Amino acid sequence: ISLLKQTTPSKSEGDKWKWWYFVLFGICYGGYAIWQSYDKHSIKPLGQLFFAVICICIGIWDFQYKRKKKRAALQQNQQ
Repeated sequence: ISLLKQTTPSKSEGDKWKWWYFVLFGICYGGYAIWQSYDKHSIKPLGQLFFAVICICIGIWDFQYKRKKKRAALQQNQQ
């Protein structure tokens, strides 16, 4: 039973969100902002690109954080 507990990772509420959700949303939202800017011939929608870049950065940070956390857990299990 204790072996089963070790192999089954517990999922917290934050672990349900995948890092690539943020990256995908940022790319799609940024593309939409560029298209909207082109369609309206206005620079105003390009301000939304800031939000898109923030979302992409959050996704990349989350990916790096989870990878580092997984590597630390593997190293701890090997010792």
